[in-house]
Amino acid sequence: MPMFQAFMPSFYPQYNAQPAYQPFYQQQNSIFQGYQTQPMNQGEIKGKILFQNALAGIPQNAPDPPMCARYVKNAIVNSGLGVYELGNGEETKYMLRKNMNFQEVKVKGKDLKYLPEGTVITYDAFDSGVVGEDGHVIVKGKGNCAVSDRYETSIIPSDNAHVFLLV
Repeated sequence: MPMFQAFMPSFYPQYNAQPAYQPFYQQQNSIFQGYQTQPMNQGEIKGKILFQNALAGIPQNAPDPPMCARYVKNAIVNSGLGVYELGNGEETKYMLRKNMNFQEVKVKGKDLKYLPEGTVITYDAFDSGVVGEDGHVIVKGKGNCAVSDRYETSIIPSDNAHVFLLV
């Protein structure tokens, strides 16, 4: 018997490889037992990324003429959700219809502000409230805000808008 072991009392506890504390994630699970959190689906995750990229891509000075489609398409590319295609705001709906990351849905104009973050909304040329001959395109944020080539605090409520959710 090694000399050190001879001096150890027989009641000395054996070393256990398990930690004496409970890891935080296990504590958290036990504290919230029975409480279900809703995991974010892929569309929600992609939506947050798309909105953040659109927000980060806003130019310091609003371009004249407006270039909403360019900045939204740049955000789509930077989010890994598609390739850049030429075209203006009016034509963006055709591009998004071909993009497998988006699904077009019909939404009443008054409900546009309730759509999830990252939804792309396109307006036709000369749609009600939209000034311009080439339409308008935005990425929806939280509430009634949106971004394209500028930050917008109001989403135009149009029943003719084309709405594209991320899938």
